[in-house]
Amino acid sequence: MDVTQAKALFEKYRAGKATDEEKALLESWYLELARSRENDLTAADLERAVEEIWASLPVHEHEAPVHRVQLWPRIVAAASILLFLSFGGYFLLHRQQARHTAQNQVHDIAPGGNKAILTLSNGQKIVLNGKQGKIAVQAGRQVLVGANGGISYAGQSNSNGPIYNTLTVPIGNRRDLVLPDGSQVSLDAGSSITYPVVFATERKVTMTGQAYFIVKHDPAHPFFTTVKGVVIQDIGTEFNINAYDEEPAIKTTLIQGSVKVNDLTLIPGQQAQIRDNHTAIKIPDMEAVTAWKNNDFYFSNESLKSGMRQIARWYNVNIVYNNVDERLKIFVDVTRSTNLSVVLKAIENTGKVKCSLEGHTITLSQAN
Repeated sequence: MDVTQAKALFEKYRAGKATDEEKALLESWYLELARSRENDLTAADLERAVEEIWASLPVHEHEAPVHRVQLWPRIVAAASILLFLSFGGYFLLHRQQARHTAQNQVHDIAPGGNKAILTLSNGQKIVLNGKQGKIAVQAGRQVLVGANGGISYAGQSNSNGPIYNTLTVPIGNRRDLVLPDGSQVSLDAGSSITYPVVFATERKVTMTGQAYFIVKHDPAHPFFTTVKGVVIQDIGTEFNINAYDEEPAIKTTLIQGSVKVNDLTLIPGQQAQIRDNHTAIKIPDMEAVTAWKNNDFYFSNESLKSGMRQIARWYNVNIVYNNVDERLKIFVDVTRSTNLSVVLKAIENTGKVKCSLEGHTITLSQAN
């Protein structure tokens, strides 16, 4: 096979018209060449190799032909190098693109899900991943999981005393719950709530992390949420509590209705911040407060470190700051339903930091 024939064969391969045998021949040439060129020879090196090999082949018209079997290994070697010089870039490009795609897949992280663990009153733990329908019975009440993953209770209770369940949402997930009184709770990543299967005169729950409450109004049965020793009393309301251990303050934000926090009554649009046993009333950006419930990241003049804490919880990653000011203010608005790479790109687009992801660690560096 001369160079012209080799080129013609390659054109058939690229057009998808090569036979299985021709494909195997070309691909074996390329793979053999790739294995023999691990030291990344330059184009000049390859050209010299071609000249030397081709000059050694007695294929000139004035020379007597040599037996085909003897020539075949050297012809294959020469043709493979020529193919690489002329067309090998085609294979190389596609191989590099495939490797780049694979690396992106390896070095990207999908958004959080709705995994959760329900701990029953007897200590039994039920992993809720993908479960639907009736999953347990507590005090005569059925524990149900809907098609959207939401948990609810149905049926009459036969208990004479309080029986508690705990819903725990791991880092990298969120989950919705309808409490036994019909109140709705959304739990963010790394959060939990403990509640009775049947409410008594007073409706009391305890929580950790972050939760959004839509409380069913019932003046005769007050609703209390306890977090880190702080009691939030609902007066028929919709509110958000952010009380992660790594956050500097416990933040209760009133969306509508009325709540009391340490005997301070909030009005809609206010936020009570408790830090070192001191309570301050702030006026937050309400869109930023509720963005997580709407499945968004919305950082409005928020510190880089605060925003990255949210990202770390949702994608279950670690954050490393490499010579970058954690107090930098950033503006980012991106959905939480996308891969991590998209969120990091949005942060980079602020022009303030560079982001790199290796494994489950994000490294932030000063932008050039």
